[in-house]
Amino acid sequence: MAGSKEIVGVAAAVALALSGASCTSKERSNASRRGVPATTASGYLAADQLPDVISAVPPPPAAGSPEMARDEAAREAALKYRGTDRYDQAISDASRSLPVILHGFSCALGTDIDKQSTPALFTVLNKTFIDVRRSISPAKNRYKRPRPFAVHNGASCLPSDDAMLRIEGSYPGGQSATGWAFGHILATLNPARSTALLQRGDDFGQNRVICDGQWQSDIDAGREIGKLILARLQADPQFQADLRDAQVEVSKGLASGRNPPKQCPSAATSRR
Repeated sequence: MAGSKEIVGVAAAVALALSGASCTSKERSNASRRGVPATTASGYLAADQLPDVISAVPPPPAAGSPEMARDEAAREAALKYRGTDRYDQAISDASRSLPVILHGFSCALGTDIDKQSTPALFTVLNKTFIDVRRSISPAKNRYKRPRPFAVHNGASCLPSDDAMLRIEGSYPGGQSATGWAFGHILATLNPARSTALLQRGDDFGQNRVICDGQWQSDIDAGREIGKLILARLQADPQFQADLRDAQVEVSKGLASGRNPPKQCPSAATSRR
């Protein structure tokens, strides 16, 4: 987990007034050759601003390698969580619904995150989520790494998704990239709960291993991509403006008594 320097770096970026970069036809063409869609798709980053994930992280571990042995060992350790509260949390975190995802982070933040209560914050996290998915998609499509439950002829913690997951590549981990970015963004908005928020971001990604949906190396690579995406967002003026508005919303929410949000497990609001 990253330390306070990254938190300070994001907070400092909020105050900067940097000019945006346009996407030229040549840049769109270059991005397209990398397999990145040549549209912002409602994210913050233009196609040419997305990190080249295939160049940024190594390929997934090869069969029989020490790294693959580490992945198998991590899987065996994670299987022990079945039937525990952590496994229940992993099932919830397996949802691809952004409102469900954000509820878990709202518990760590100490106030609600939703389209009604915090529209600017919802926008920040939704657009970040889109940028993560767009960045990672080319690598998933290239490597098409089978997921652990498929390799071992089992099921993930959310079997209704298994048919889709068998088609979608496991590497690198989009959930761990999302968790890393969300945790660090939210930590700048409520520094008093930064430890809990960073832990929530890490847990959100790690729960994919507990679900038997991804390998540990998928999660590790995803976190590195989360760092790359957040670094680029820091230079985006619209991200900065939305984050300033989100800070106002969070401060109001914390002052209003909407904390913690409803139906939060005690572990989610007090962990670490």
